[in-house]
Amino acid sequence: MQNGKNGQGMRLNLGILPAFFILALFIFAAVFANYLAPFSPTEINLSNARLTPLSVVGGVTYWLGTDQLGRDILSRIIYGARVSLIVATIGVFAAGSIGSILGIIAGYRGGAIDSIISRSVDVMLGFPTILLALVLAIVFRPSLFGVALVVILIYWARYARQARGETLKIRTMDYVTLARTAGCSDLTIMMRHIFPNVVNSLLVLATFNVGTVITLEATLSFLGAGIPPPTPSWGTMCADGRGILVSAWWVSFMPGIAITLVVLSSNLFGDWLRDKLDPQLRDL
Repeated sequence: MQNGKNGQGMRLNLGILPAFFILALFIFAAVFANYLAPFSPTEINLSNARLTPLSVVGGVTYWLGTDQLGRDILSRIIYGARVSLIVATIGVFAAGSIGSILGIIAGYRGGAIDSIISRSVDVMLGFPTILLALVLAIVFRPSLFGVALVVILIYWARYARQARGETLKIRTMDYVTLARTAGCSDLTIMMRHIFPNVVNSLLVLATFNVGTVITLEATLSFLGAGIPPPTPSWGTMCADGRGILVSAWWVSFMPGIAITLVVLSSNLFGDWLRDKLDPQLRDL
């Protein structure tokens, strides 16, 4: 039986390796885009417009082809990874921090504070995500900062709901009661006794949200309410090629594949992390 468990664990570890590799490649490309991209992502060369993947012109290989303006798609995908990483990092970290703090306070204090925060969460979660994102994006105008702010305003409620639910269970534990009896302040109890016990579930939620944030950013850019040109964004690249899918399918297909791989990998990583951080699942 022990060998069987070890074998199952080994298969799980080997199965997650492609996701690790893709996420690592995504982060590496985003950080070192200036050195990895063979061309400028905004360089226009109409003489090389709509080159098919693996085209060689003047001894130079365009590995993923070019778009209708002759811009190298590989270079734009690499720089687009930087945009996605910035939005995901800022959005997930800020939304997670704000939502976690509010959720812990609501779950621990209860009363009017809990009611106000809980009703605010219900309101935010009641709106269709895309519709709310479009309205907010128009209000803040298309920009990198605007998209990050939209992500924060939309996703903080998810962390607040998760943190509140965990806190409601933890605040009745014996060690919390003992800490309160010993004269610990509410802030000390929330920081030392509650937060360490909810952080695992919040990390898993954050991992899953990386994919949803990248998808949201790409959707807003695709609809013209996200990252404005000429800054390369995967969503904008998909939108650029939607009118020439028959004659130049690679213009939209390549960034679409990049979005799919990164989102799928982040979800697989989230599943793996949840299994590792949950003692009940880890012992199965």
